[in-house]
Amino acid sequence: MQQKFYPMCKIYRNCRVHFRKHCSPYSGFNNSKICMKPNFLILCAGKSERFGFPKPLLVIRGKTLLQFQIQKIQEAGYNKITVVVGYHKEKILQELKKLPVQISINFHAERGMFSSIQTGLRSINNSINKNLPVFIQPIDCLVPCSETLHKLECNLEQVDAVMPEYKSKSGHPLLISFNVQKEIIKSQTNYRLDMLLREKFFNKVKKVNVNDSCVISNINYLQDLERWKWKISHEVHEVFTTETQRHREHF
Repeated sequence: MQQKFYPMCKIYRNCRVHFRKHCSPYSGFNNSKICMKPNFLILCAGKSERFGFPKPLLVIRGKTLLQFQIQKIQEAGYNKITVVVGYHKEKILQELKKLPVQISINFHAERGMFSSIQTGLRSINNSINKNLPVFIQPIDCLVPCSETLHKLECNLEQVDAVMPEYKSKSGHPLLISFNVQKEIIKSQTNYRLDMLLREKFFNKVKKVNVNDSCVISNINYLQDLERWKWKISHEVHEVFTTETQRHREHF
């Protein structure tokens, strides 16, 4: 009976203390939820004004940025993915039709990122995947490597939020507990996530040092993409394809 927990613990292969305590067949621990992988919430509701066209639809080597991010999340072993759309939703929804994700629409995207987080968390908490931790991933911040994500998971046990840090700079994705999710959902739409964590979870937020510069990536302008393209692919020579240029001409 206990052996059924063992295959679920691949995410903790670099966290032996957690494995011995909770996930080992010899631990005697009988709650499978501790070993279930978190949900992933991708924020795609922004206007992309500074970039000039919808960032999720940027085409790189035949794939959109949205496809690239989702594929990287799946390759790290996470399959419960929710994408929040708002601005440019018609075009982004066309892209999402062929991707294995749950879709959540923020009809008030003009209210800002916090409202998109609330929208996505409500969708997650109305699904069978509720009560699990959630990674919050902006579309314009590159998804880090699997080792980084797993390290964040291993550090969530005694706190309610874990934030990656690279060279003393805080980054994404933020990993939050169900307690934080409940507070976010019931908060005012004009609130901010950093304020909520500071005011209600001051001693329950942990910063974890990681050796992964992706966590501080931020693609707001064309030059930002040029800066980070080596992380997307070492073989990218021409970042913008003809299709991407066509998108720019329409926005």
